[in-house]
Amino acid sequence: MSAKQAEKEVQRIAILFEEECAHGQVTAAVKFQKVIEMWATEYAELNHRSTTLQREHLIAGRVIPALGYLRIDKITARDIQKFLNSLAKHGANKRNGKPLSQKTMRRHLSFISSIFEYAIRLDMVGANPCSKVIIAILLRR
Repeated sequence: MSAKQAEKEVQRIAILFEEECAHGQVTAAVKFQKVIEMWATEYAELNHRSTTLQREHLIAGRVIPALGYLRIDKITARDIQKFLNSLAKHGANKRNGKPLSQKTMRRHLSFISSIFEYAIRLDMVGANPCSKVIIAILLRR
């Protein structure tokens, strides 16, 4: 799927979701991936620079396979912690096979936290589990 096709698909999904919201069909039982897509079209594309959007797109490429299938109201701090811990393992960096840097891990956590803050504003969840997550200082082997 090309970038343009992907963008059209995200917009189509966002429109469908908005229609569901208008008819009162949306609850917290929404998959995290759907909330990411909503956040991207309704918030990020309107408020972030193109370079930031590119970085967030790359981060979403890691977050969606790990957490996207979960309902947003069921994601726990432990789920997010396990995901971040996986980024600290050898092989997480696709270019050099090393763990991701702490700065990059913080960006991933910040991205996930932004999605939860957006969901809180929409009354989809009541709390942000990212506030309980830490980025451990791991020894590099």
